[in-house]
Amino acid sequence: MAQHEGTKPLPAASLTKLATTLLALEKWRPDYKFITRVGVTGPIQAGVLNGDLVFFGGADPMFVWESAVAVGNSLNQLGIREVTGNLVVDGVFVMNFERDRDYAAELLRQGLDSASWGPEVTAQYSQLPPGTPKPQVKIRGQALVLEGFDKSSATIVAEHHSFQLQELLKLMNMYSNNIMAELLADLLGGAAAMEKGVVMQTGVGPEEVKFINGSGLGEENLISPRATCRVMDVIGNQLKPHGLGLKDVLPIVPVDQGTLHDRALPAGLIGKTGTLATVSNLAGVLPLGAEPALSLEQPNSVCFAIQNYGADLDYFYQQQEAVIQELNAAKPGAATVSGVPANAQAVSQNMTPENITPENITPENMTLQSQE
Repeated sequence: MAQHEGTKPLPAASLTKLATTLLALEKWRPDYKFITRVGVTGPIQAGVLNGDLVFFGGADPMFVWESAVAVGNSLNQLGIREVTGNLVVDGVFVMNFERDRDYAAELLRQGLDSASWGPEVTAQYSQLPPGTPKPQVKIRGQALVLEGFDKSSATIVAEHHSFQLQELLKLMNMYSNNIMAELLADLLGGAAAMEKGVVMQTGVGPEEVKFINGSGLGEENLISPRATCRVMDVIGNQLKPHGLGLKDVLPIVPVDQGTLHDRALPAGLIGKTGTLATVSNLAGVLPLGAEPALSLEQPNSVCFAIQNYGADLDYFYQQQEAVIQELNAAKPGAATVSGVPANAQAVSQNMTPENITPENITPENMTLQSQE
């Protein structure tokens, strides 16, 4: 309906996570779950595992303190309270958004045994439902990361399933969680595969997208405003056959916590922010009345992408909000061409510096912090 430099690739910041979302939904169903399996290498006698306790990581991007508590309690129910051998971690394992597997293994060891809890895990435990048991799985040996552990030497005794993919993506986008995004992007083949996938899925030219990671950290991640809207269009189409829509993977104003919660935007707007030191981006879909739009195929749905470059982020926030409020007020019924205010392009030009160059659905007991 209107554009200013709509096909120019600009620093994407966390709009990159929209591409990560699109390709994750292309690879996995919205209800897909990442599974962490737990095995033992010896017999269990009188509460003691005489052998190693082995975690086979399944790339769960949100394995956190609460997950360790749940697994520890499951092991207690199986009669395991002490391990004479080591805690072994194999596969893709992230704990509390820490991708250093040696550190993640140590955090897991701590989470399994309430006797070793520090203030952080104690605080998270206090948010769990009253009466939740405190796990007691004491590891006598070391916490080790062993690549390619012989699975035939371990007997699987427990599994931990992640949230469904759509819930993980919603959390990732609500809080713009960089670790979750980069883990998923790595599983999808990395930056080069993301570029190729976005071009194939959206039909935009390869000159309109460039990625160096899946989170958007770094101004080298580039995407055009047109490509941003096309990505959201395809995401909506991917979700539709499953009875879902954009609202199931992106935050809704003002319902969801995170990066959009305190923005002066229309109720029901679905969107994604992208913020770096000199980048302020806002993209999304205007509400249909007061209800979030499920996809861009719905009549009268309007997608927008505003990508700004400069040091005055507060100014950009204010001007972005002013443009979106004006667009929302001019939705069907206003006497303007295609429902766009006559000064929309002029306002956008004022917002764009001439030197432009190429950031709970959580359970109540779980918290995330915005990372943009």
